[in-house]
Amino acid sequence: MRHFKLLLVLLCGLLVTININADQQTIITDNGGWHATTRSLSSQPELYQNGDTIFIDSEYTLSNLNITIEDLSNNIIQSSTITVLGGEEYSYIVYAISGTYKVTLTQGSKSLYGYFTIE
Repeated sequence: MRHFKLLLVLLCGLLVTININADQQTIITDNGGWHATTRSLSSQPELYQNGDTIFIDSEYTLSNLNITIEDLSNNIIQSSTITVLGGEEYSYIVYAISGTYKVTLTQGSKSLYGYFTIE
């Protein structure tokens, strides 16, 4: 009986994890020259969204990475310089009302952008 309860708790935890990840939306990004000036990066960072949080994944550490959030009228809502450690997911909270926004990542001459919606 003790093993059954432990198995039930583990299964419930797995279901919660699956539901959380199912809510995460991939932000479609445009490769605006991310590979243009460096050969050390084999892949661009990936961006995901869950509610008002943007998650950034990168295989490599990205120092002095600027993240900018703009509304569709190109007004800057938020801008920060961050460091994303390679292999670790970085979470960035967007302080904005419901709407569609543009996120831009820039590091030196490399950049990419995508659009996301906060409901």
